[in-house]
This record gives sequence, C-alpha cells and structure tokens, in this order.
Amino acid sequence: MRRRQPDVAAAMAVTASLLDQERPPTALFTANNRNTIGAYRAIRGRREPVAIAGFDDFELADLLGLPLTVVAYDPEEFGRQAAALLCDRIENPGDNTRAPRRVIIPTRVVEYGVG
Repeated sequence: MRRRQPDVAAAMAVTASLLDQERPPTALFTANNRNTIGAYRAIRGRREPVAIAGFDDFELADLLGLPLTVVAYDPEEFGRQAAALLCDRIENPGDNTRAPRRVIIPTRVVEYGVG
C-alpha cells in the first residue's frame, strides 16, 4: 500500500516501483483521478496486464484502451453538500451539541474497456 501521492508524477513513480517488484501486483486501486492517470502511465507498455480500479471518474477515461473500473460521483453535489456543512458551522460557531451528520452522495460504478 502506498499513500499520499499528490500528483500524476508521484503516482506514476510509485506505480512503477510497485511494478518493478519481484512479484508485482496484478491489480491496483487508486484513490483519485490523478493517481489513476499516473498508474496508467506507469502500466502502459508493460507486458503483464494490470487491472485498475479507482475512485473518481475523469474525462477521456474511455480512451485509455485498458480495462478500468471507476466509482463516479457528481462533484457539483459533493461541493454543494460540503458548502452547506461549512455554512452551518460558520452560522453556529462553537455549537458542540449537534450530533455528527452523515451525508451520502450517490455514486455509480463505471467500467471502461471491458468486454
């Protein structure tokens, strides 16, 4: 497991190091679209196939030409919900009596290059 790759280049480097191991992984899970793109860049051109599953869909994912599974969500709704929580916190500073809230943003699984 590798964490905290802040950009495509870092994700690419970490993926390459994983793939260079004696027993490289056959599948990767990426936490965001930058990590997915970095992983793809490290994987392309390799002989052994590596599956990628990630969180956060992105434009042109369908053009990569490899099996890719992503969890997609509506970023605008995500932003609206985050802004509502922030505004509530600003309007009620220091109110520690509120119960924690759980906000569920609908997601969907998208499969590219399968079949």
